[in-house]
Amino acid sequence: MFWAARKGAVCAVGFPRKGMVTLKIGSEALAALVRDRLLADYRVASQPIDVRCSDGCVSLVGFVDTPEQKELVVRLVSGLIGVRSVTDGIEVRTISLSRTQATDDTWIRT
Repeated sequence: MFWAARKGAVCAVGFPRKGMVTLKIGSEALAALVRDRLLADYRVASQPIDVRCSDGCVSLVGFVDTPEQKELVVRLVSGLIGVRSVTDGIEVRTISLSRTQATDDTWIRT
């Protein structure tokens, strides 16, 4: 059995049967891993996303600018070792411009 600690949480890798590897990551370590992964990707690093983990289940809440970013966040997190499920509470920001603002740029000040 191999044990490692990261930010106060324990990670254990065991070998229950020949050829099999199991991985159990503590909730705090998994949350830190998810945050690190999101911050490492320039496409979503600046987005305000809250990460909560419990027993391999990751809950994401926050905002992104595009539907593509929302899909990317879920894909990045789902691919991490130790993640069993992802609850997607991410919302895509919508910018509402009046018809005048959309066609007239006089409201922009330099």
